[in-house]
Amino acid sequence: MTKRCSWVKMTNQLYIAYHDEEWGQPLHDDQALFELLCMETYQAVLRAFFYTNRRKGVKMIFK
Repeated sequence: MTKRCSWVKMTNQLYIAYHDEEWGQPLHDDQALFELLCMETYQAVLRAFFYTNRRKGVKMIFK
């Protein structure tokens, strides 16, 4: 049995494959590093977009 980190959702095959094949592996290729940088930036933008869309509802809950 493969030992996995606690953040890996065992029901999600994408998480499992990412953890087992990519997570923690050294990466030295400039193109691959740039791809990761772009993906992380995209993820941060999406997170901000979803937060701002739900901001009004969250504020109402905590009033």
